[in-house]
Amino acid sequence: MRIGITWLAPVLAAALPRAAAACAVCSGGTTDNRFEFIATTAFLTFLPLGLMGGIFWYLRRRYLALANPPPSGAAQQVPAVAPRSSPVAG
Repeated sequence: MRIGITWLAPVLAAALPRAAAACAVCSGGTTDNRFEFIATTAFLTFLPLGLMGGIFWYLRRRYLALANPPPSGAAQQVPAVAPRSSPVAG
């Protein structure tokens, strides 16, 4: 039964090519629909590129910060941490 359902959509798409190519957004007659389609396409194209570029930028900045430590005279002093006291059972 599943094999029949799996093959149903491709067979119908091949049998009815005009209906398969129909799209309410990209083939709409108004210019608003066309602009929205183009804007959505641009957004979905540049979003992954921007995410990958942001990750690359972060990793590069982090690598350069670790590879080039500040000079010893300009190093920030790390504050001493007070020792933890153990709780007293009473």
